Amino acid sequence: GSVLITGNVSANSTTGTGGNITVVQTSSTPFLTNALGTAGVSGTISANGGGANGDGGKISITNNGTGGITVGSTAALTATPTGSGAAGSLTLDAGSGVLAFTGGTLNFSAVGANGKGGTINLSGSNVTTTGALSLLAAGVGSGDGGKISVTSSGASSDLTLDSAGAGTFSADARSGATGGNGGTVSFIAGRNLTGNNLATALQAGPRGTNGKGAIITLRAGSAASGNLSLSGGVSGDGAGTGDGGSVTLRTNSAGLMTLAGAVTANSGTTGSGAGGTVVIQNDGTGGISASTASISASAGATGGTGGTIGINAVGGGLTLTAGTINANAGGGNDKGGSITLSGKSITTGGALNLNAKGAGSGDGGKVDVSSTGVGSSLTVGAGSLNIFAQSGATGGNGGTVTVSAGGNLDVAPGSLTAGPQGANGKGASFFLTAGSAGAGDLKVGGPLNANGVGTGDGGQITLTNAGTSAFVVNGGAVANGVNGALAANAGTTGNGGGVTIINKNSQNIVITNPGDISAAGAGVGKGGVIL
Repeated sequence: GSVLITGNVSANSTTGTGGNITVVQTSSTPFLTNALGTAGVSGTISANGGGANGDGGKISITNNGTGGITVGSTAALTATPTGSGAAGSLTLDAGSGVLAFTGGTLNFSAVGANGKGGTINLSGSNVTTTGALSLLAAGVGSGDGGKISVTSSGASSDLTLDSAGAGTFSADARSGATGGNGGTVSFIAGRNLTGNNLATALQAGPRGTNGKGAIITLRAGSAASGNLSLSGGVSGDGAGTGDGGSVTLRTNSAGLMTLAGAVTANSGTTGSGAGGTVVIQNDGTGGISASTASISASAGATGGTGGTIGINAVGGGLTLTAGTINANAGGGNDKGGSITLSGKSITTGGALNLNAKGAGSGDGGKVDVSSTGVGSSLTVGAGSLNIFAQSGATGGNGGTVTVSAGGNLDVAPGSLTAGPQGANGKGASFFLTAGSAGAGDLKVGGPLNANGVGTGDGGQITLTNAGTSAFVVNGGAVANGVNGALAANAGTTGNGGGVTIINKNSQNIVITNPGDISAAGAGVGKGGVIL
């Protein structure tokens, strides 16, 4: 049935927090706000706070039928606080219908000193606006930014972010000017999502001296194949001592997902905040091309663990420009972060450094590169991939490096830096695989060392290939083999590590000198494992 209320609906308070207004109808008739029809509220809807510092209340309108929701004046929907109170929340859920606006401003920002921004949730099978619609949920003073979510779930629904223009949305969920954490912004389109002038159309970070970075999600193709097109960069950076936030960019497209701007979730620059999270993914077959050299989730100058970066082309190729991808720890004694790259093929436009370094006595991080297509080859070496996952300079364990190619894998050990750098630390772990999707030779162009130092145990070396010839250890420069020794020994005391060689095509493994493979313990430590 339908709901019809003639006049205003108020849950305003005179002494404190505004009240709650919840309206639910299940109808094929549109629910109208600030307009007279056969369903809806003809007047204003308000849940304002009162007194000196009253929080705003909550407004929720849902149509579970197909009729949707049509919003008249956006100014007629308010949950405004007083003083330093937090702004209230607005939820408009059109279900399987259309949520329609004519433009304007939905203002659920704080108003007084140190107030937190509010919450705006908009959803429907199609969320539309004929004019420009501005969504505000910002904090004031040291107040945190609020939350803004727009989900247009239909298979033919599109969204456009821009600073102005007919049919566009903009969002501001920043913290207050003197402090507070960045806010949360999510735009999800069933088909295409376009972002223009993002520096002003999408604002959610901390504005003060210190504050955690924003949480940003931009997703296209949630219901069908769709394109994510962004004309600028996206930042989830923290400020001062604040941790990095998160940035998720995701699409499901047979077309190429192209990124031309920086994508970052670094911590603030003056404290010990941890790096944040960056996720870039195309679930379709079109692949990803990132022409920016700035993808990072690093920690602060005086400490903090490195962040997490994942770039996954799933069913297509991944093309990256020369430069650096950073998930380093900051100063102090913290662990390096993690970097994961995956695609049917992986191509770099020159030397690309993948950094997940520890700091001080912090452990090294993790780097995982996987080219999954049949016959797809990878090269780790000068002019291509260079991987750094070592510990900090004064201690900590070595990091973990995993590289896998569907076809051939060519590795220059000098471009794999992952061992312990201080006086004590466990050796690195190397997992190198060729032929994950068919035949493939593994060529390691020199000795590979996963030794511990000091009291550190030996690390791990696992070499897997699907070559059509024997795998040769220290037999010179061969197409399938290691041109040198393999070592996973303990330091001056400690247990030996492990060395494993697997030839999946039932070819021989040729070891001329057994001493070329070692996983020795030291002191009272146990010996390692060689398979």
